[in-house]
Amino acid sequence: MKIYTTVCIMLSIVIMGLVMPVVASEEATTWELELVGAINNTITNSTFESCVGCHGVSYTDSENNEWEGIPLWYLMGDVDDTVTHGSGAFNDTLATEGYDVEIVAGDGYSKTLDSTYLAENNSYIVACHLNGTPLPELTDDDKPFGPLKLVGPYLSGGQMVGNIARIELNVAVAPPQADLTLIGSETKVYSLSEVKAMPAYTASGGFEKSTGAIVGPYTYTGVNLTYLTDLVGGITSSNSVKITASDGYSMTYTYDQIMGDITICSTNEEETDEPLTMVLAYEEDGASISNEYGGPLRIAFIRSDTPITDGHFWIKYVTKIEILGGVEEWDLTLTGAITDTTDRSTFESCVGCHGVYWTDDSDRNWKGIPLWLLVGVVDDDVNEEAKHYFNDALADQGYNVTVIASDGYSKTFSSAFVKRNDNIILVNELNGTALPDTDWPLKFTGSGLEKNENIKQVVEIQLNDLPSSSSPPSSSLTATAKVNIRMVGISLNRTAIDYGNVRAGQSSENECIKITNVGSSDVEVTLEVDGESETAQNFYEQSLFVDNGLYNLATIIANIASSNSEEVVTQLRVPSDWNEAGTQGSTFVFWAEA
Repeated sequence: MKIYTTVCIMLSIVIMGLVMPVVASEEATTWELELVGAINNTITNSTFESCVGCHGVSYTDSENNEWEGIPLWYLMGDVDDTVTHGSGAFNDTLATEGYDVEIVAGDGYSKTLDSTYLAENNSYIVACHLNGTPLPELTDDDKPFGPLKLVGPYLSGGQMVGNIARIELNVAVAPPQADLTLIGSETKVYSLSEVKAMPAYTASGGFEKSTGAIVGPYTYTGVNLTYLTDLVGGITSSNSVKITASDGYSMTYTYDQIMGDITICSTNEEETDEPLTMVLAYEEDGASISNEYGGPLRIAFIRSDTPITDGHFWIKYVTKIEILGGVEEWDLTLTGAITDTTDRSTFESCVGCHGVYWTDDSDRNWKGIPLWLLVGVVDDDVNEEAKHYFNDALADQGYNVTVIASDGYSKTFSSAFVKRNDNIILVNELNGTALPDTDWPLKFTGSGLEKNENIKQVVEIQLNDLPSSSSPPSSSLTATAKVNIRMVGISLNRTAIDYGNVRAGQSSENECIKITNVGSSDVEVTLEVDGESETAQNFYEQSLFVDNGLYNLATIIANIASSNSEEVVTQLRVPSDWNEAGTQGSTFVFWAEA
């Protein structure tokens, strides 16, 4: 069963004694973890717990205690070089060459480990939870213990450092890099200030995420892409442009797309004939774009009527723009409980988010996405907003997956073999470039396949003998927000959350809400869920997690000084025994108390 939820956020303001009381709870302990390496970073407790929501792992020790946290190598990847996000964040080459990783406690006690056996090893965990609750600050004999402890099956007692305050990597400090590199008939590099000094264009736009949620619209200021390409030789209809982010994510745009020819989902006004403008944006609603919102440079598609466009075209963290030869479009047909057509740019976007690598016996490096992710698009009759979920239950019941080439050659595999198997991959890149004509547009390969199971020129994937499944319920709500008291006020960066379709026993993606104190007094913020029905209320009270803790009306979720902001991470973790049908609509009400 899947549960489709769309939630709206309504802003309400309360001052103690004037509007209504709010039950206060003990203030949550705050802490920071210092990461030192080629670059430095400081992670707050809320950021750390958000990462646990995305990348968390658990370990049960010999005394049956369950520890939960983040693999140490994820934290290493944040500061081992200047790439801090995405699949390329962890520098495998540096780790293989070897460097020391020092784990330092608050009292100065430390242990040093070797990067060569930490690399992409989930058995070395920086834990923040023990048996489902945050680590205590002190042991029973008053020795420092929390907020973080290094644990794992291969560590001795002395290596399990508690009260971790700093993780230090003995790697060379990276030299400063240019903010933007342009590659065409020549190569030029520009600092952020130089980009901001270029001719600017301002208009509005927003984008639609794969879940159907709308981000924005906002007003963006940036530099027209055609101006930037003109600086290194210019583009014609025979060119394409590859844009790369600091986390390694990249997408190749056709000439027409660079000129603004992409699909418009909706507009806030009557649609105009004015072309869309693709810009490298550095301002959002008059303020510099922070790293947490894709800055300092990101792609935006804007014009006067505030269009909403497909989100996978809006690349974040842009660092490089490269002029290439022409790119030929292609489609991949997916057929199962529903039929879906995935075009080139959508596939590239998926590779950017979920890409995996495989190096074959000839030392060739292939990149693509696991087959099971594509199967999840059409394995049941879900709606558009949630088709990226893989249905484990159906895979366990059994069906066949057939991979088909352009000449009709095919191979069929069982769903049990395909299920969450990251070693069978549909690839679109070989050694960092598009596939050769003999394999183009996609090749099915990977370490999990026999040689005769590799398939070139893949154009279709078919699911056959599927067990029956039913469509989940859905809901759609309109949100409102207002601030009408001068002394106390908060604003939110979004007006709706769409968690998509979440099955019983599974979790949604993390959805963040940035809360800004726009009043003149410090505020404590709590969250109240107002379900549209008793079923909806029960659903959220059992499933909603805020900053990794189960929703509680009495919990203070943020303490925000005047003019400051704090980001709150929300997620649905649906109980495995949840079997109520119907729309799970709700309003989120944020209460601010001076």
